[in-house]
Amino acid sequence: MTIFRAPSAKTFGRKRKITNELQMKKILRAYFNEMEERNKESDSFKPPTIAGLRHALGVSKSTFNRYLEDEKCQKLYGNTLIDAVNYIEWITEEALFGKETHLGAKYVMGSRFGVNEKKQVETSGEIRLVIDERYK
Repeated sequence: MTIFRAPSAKTFGRKRKITNELQMKKILRAYFNEMEERNKESDSFKPPTIAGLRHALGVSKSTFNRYLEDEKCQKLYGNTLIDAVNYIEWITEEALFGKETHLGAKYVMGSRFGVNEKKQVETSGEIRLVIDERYK
């Protein structure tokens, strides 16, 4: 059985939907503006998300990750996408510490930073063990 290997000179896949940094900035700006409008109309704050950003860009998770990691993509889009991801992370972390989202903050502090609320149980004192006669 032979394994198909793509020739190295050719690239497979679809053409990029976003062809330059300006186009990327325009899409990102539209997404963030839409999120701001939604939050003005809503009673609760909903931060922008990476999944929402991928949806706005019209790319899959693997394509999005490739945009972040690939040198060609970084040259094509500059730091625009990385800045957007950092902005989303910042907004999300700030939202965790809001009045209604304190449980989210507790979760992040525990999972990301190892800070946990530990309840101490007093173990000093007398312990009586009673064994039923049947089990002797």
